[in-house]
Amino acid sequence: MGDSSSQNVITLSCPQDVPDPAALCDALINAITETRPNTDIRQSDAGTDAVLKNGDIALTLRLSNISDTGIGGHLEWRTAKNSELNVGPTVDFNVMDKTMSANFYPKFAQGLLKSSPDLFTR
Repeated sequence: MGDSSSQNVITLSCPQDVPDPAALCDALINAITETRPNTDIRQSDAGTDAVLKNGDIALTLRLSNISDTGIGGHLEWRTAKNSELNVGPTVDFNVMDKTMSANFYPKFAQGLLKSSPDLFTR
């Protein structure tokens, strides 16, 4: 993985009050890693209150809904350069003829990142 001191760090906070919260956070971590492979992602309860150094991002996933038919939410983040909270658009992911499960978290996570292109603009 290399020298983590030279990597940008994303401090990630995910909701715990969902079915299989680890799978939801892992899906978001995997989606970020596909987009930014040289990023050190650390899970934390601090969320957007995390202490940051230059190039780092404090990222929180906020859910607006989760049900048997879908999941919705948005990303919130701040950077060391911009301490103002950024809020991405709400993304809704709905399923038909199936029951919402952790199997759909990766597509939801990818949708969140695609809807928030400013996330990696530091």
